[in-house]
Amino acid sequence: MLLPLLNRLFSGKISMVALTAGMAAYQRGDRPTARRLLVIASAAAPHDSDMHDRASAAASQAGDHRLALDLLTNASRADPGNSDFQVRAALAQCALGDEQGAARRCEEAITRTTDRDPGFVLMRLLAQLRLPGPSNAEVLMAIHNWRRPRTYVEIGVAAGDSIV
Repeated sequence: MLLPLLNRLFSGKISMVALTAGMAAYQRGDRPTARRLLVIASAAAPHDSDMHDRASAAASQAGDHRLALDLLTNASRADPGNSDFQVRAALAQCALGDEQGAARRCEEAITRTTDRDPGFVLMRLLAQLRLPGPSNAEVLMAIHNWRRPRTYVEIGVAAGDSIV
């Protein structure tokens, strides 16, 4: 209770200093110190989704998926309409081996989406979690390799990716 008040009095400097120091600790390989500092930053600015976003990115990059998940959960509380936080939290849960929890998180994010389209990334992640197995591209590639056609026409290659 006191830390957020002090952070406000010092114009957010406590959370920013702790965040910066935590990121530096990750870079030099000092995970325990990094975790402590990012927890302090989170406690100092519980409603600052941008700070939680930056802290979670640093934790995720360092392979600290447990802390990244906690920070993304805090970011989601601060900005519940941001589905990117939910997607990244679901990815952190997957990295921790909790695919069912990740799928539930995706479903919750879809129900909270205020616009009509929850987004391609979120829907693709949920599909991968609920329907495990090879992707469409992998299935098409297997058929292509099996049949070995002389010509091949692809229609609708979304992002320009092709199987051949």
